[in-house]
Amino acid sequence: LLSSLTKRRSLAMGLAVFLWFFFAFIFDLVVFGVFIATGGSFLPTPDQVVPDWVFAAQLANPVDAFGSFAARAFGITSALGFPVELPDFISIGTTSLSMALWALVPLGVAFWRFRRQDL
Repeated sequence: LLSSLTKRRSLAMGLAVFLWFFFAFIFDLVVFGVFIATGGSFLPTPDQVVPDWVFAAQLANPVDAFGSFAARAFGITSALGFPVELPDFISIGTTSLSMALWALVPLGVAFWRFRRQDL
């Protein structure tokens, strides 16, 4: 998709690296920052309830969607020493759908763009 949107290969590669960096690091920091700003705790406690919107935001991030998929598929119940309790709507199906959309939507848009361009 990026190569169909840009004229130069180097720009497409730079955008791809930036998008990877954004979704691997910055996206989670923004979600965590909003969570903290809305009254969440910096250090998790056993009685703290993480709101569903935090988990829903994970579906919008391909890195987190895969992590949630792996947690459900392999029955992972703790990460970095903290218990992980995913809500019921974070299932193998929803995470698979999220990852499929991340693969198919850019591919479809790129196909549409390439068909419109005169090569």
